[in-house]
Amino acid sequence: MIPVGRKTIILIVVLIGAAGLGWVLFRQLPDSTGPGGRGKGTRSAPVEVAPIQRGPIELKRTFSGTLEPRAEFVVAPKVSGRVERLAVNLADTVKRGQVVAELDNDEYVQAVAQA
Repeated sequence: MIPVGRKTIILIVVLIGAAGLGWVLFRQLPDSTGPGGRGKGTRSAPVEVAPIQRGPIELKRTFSGTLEPRAEFVVAPKVSGRVERLAVNLADTVKRGQVVAELDNDEYVQAVAQA
């Protein structure tokens, strides 16, 4: 049987050896830079720093789509002819009876004069 003093010394030597082996194995693990990691060998990211400024914030949104009209109307003249003047612009609201375009009446004036 081993005396108590000798058992204690052997136990201490084995514990120190196990602790040393654990420490060597722990140091060989890959470095962790996440929460709780040692952060060894971390690289800093290039950033641009600017002072805080107050200013307006614009709310801007871009949408794509197709617009469908509620109603469509065909505009047709009572007589044919060449358009001389347009009285409205694109997307203007037009009321019933409003003049939209004037036609060249030279041909009709000549026809009346010859008759």
